Amino acid sequence: KKVSEEEIPFEIPKSWKWVRLGEVTNYGEVQTIKPQNISSDVWVLELVDIEKESSVLLEKVLNKTRKSKSTKKIFHEGDVLYGKLRPYLKKVIVATGKGVCSTEIVPFKAYKGIIPQYIALFLKAPAIDFIINNTTHGMDMPRLGKQAARNLSFPLPPLAEQKRIVDKLEDLMPYVEQYGEAHSKLKELNKNFPEDMQKAILQYAIQGKLVEQREEEGTAEKLYKEIQK
Repeated sequence: KKVSEEEIPFEIPKSWKWVRLGEVTNYGEVQTIKPQNISSDVWVLELVDIEKESSVLLEKVLNKTRKSKSTKKIFHEGDVLYGKLRPYLKKVIVATGKGVCSTEIVPFKAYKGIIPQYIALFLKAPAIDFIINNTTHGMDMPRLGKQAARNLSFPLPPLAEQKRIVDKLEDLMPYVEQYGEAHSKLKELNKNFPEDMQKAILQYAIQGKLVEQREEEGTAEKLYKEIQK
C-alpha cells in the first residue's frame, strides 16, 4: 500500500522515497527457540541490557550466566533488535553477533543492503518516535504491534547516502555526548546554586568576611566584658 500524503510526517529530498518499513525489512518474521535448546555459550539479550535513550548495550550475558527459562527469539549479526515494549524508551541496537533475545525484542533484517544502523536511527528519530507512541496498544505496558510497525512510513535514501548519514552521526555523537555531560553538570550546578550560595553567604557572615570592618565600632572583647558585667 502506497504511503499517503496524510502519512508523511516531514519532507525528504527528491532522491529519497517514502515506503513502509514492512516493504524493506522482514519485520515480524522471527524464529523462536525453547529454553532447553539454548546452549550455555549463547548470548541471551534482555531489554534490561540496553540503556534507554542512548541504546548503549550495557552488558552481553551468556546463557550459562542467565539460565533462560522462557522461549526466546533467534537473531543474527547485523539484525536490528527493537524493543517493542514501552518503545518510548528507545531501546534499539544492531546485533554484533548471533544470539537469542526476549520476546519483547523484535529482531529483523533489512533487504538489499539497506544499512541496519540507518534503520535503528530511524526508529529513534523524534517524529517517528511520536508516531510509534501514538500507535501502541496497552496502557501500563504499551507495545508496538507487528502490523503497526510494518506499516510505519519509512524515508528511504539511496544506499550511499545512508552510509554517509550513519558515518556523519558516528562522528557527531561523541561531541553530543560531551555536550550532554557538560549540560547535565550545569543543570546540577544551577539546581544547587541557591542552596550552595546561601551556605557560602552564611559562612562568610560568621567569618567576618561579609561586611566592612570598622575600627570606630569597637571590639567584641569590649562587648563581651560588658555582657559579663
